[in-house]
Amino acid sequence: MPDQWRPIAIACEVAEGESVHRTCVADLEAAWQERTLTLRPFGAVRFGQKAEEYELADAHLLEAQLEADQLTLQGMLLQRHVGGVRADIVACEARLRLVAEVLEQWQGLGLGLG
Repeated sequence: MPDQWRPIAIACEVAEGESVHRTCVADLEAAWQERTLTLRPFGAVRFGQKAEEYELADAHLLEAQLEADQLTLQGMLLQRHVGGVRADIVACEARLRLVAEVLEQWQGLGLGLG
């Protein structure tokens, strides 16, 4: 490649890398926005009566996905060409950290998670 084309090739590589990261963050956020948290009765419920306490259904799956998504974002921050999307990645990571903290608090209160 001629030297005069090198800056253009580098700019294209950076733009492509940032585009991939931006798409990944957008997909991850969309998945969490669409996620439905389902509650189920906690403890023994007699036939014909409403439950007094509920727990988050499939909390272990939610926690596993949360951890995987947090690791994905952390890995993205270590990669090249994140400069233009670093703020988006950090903001998404902060929102997932808040979800993790809320789940942890619920577990600490004995709300049937886990």
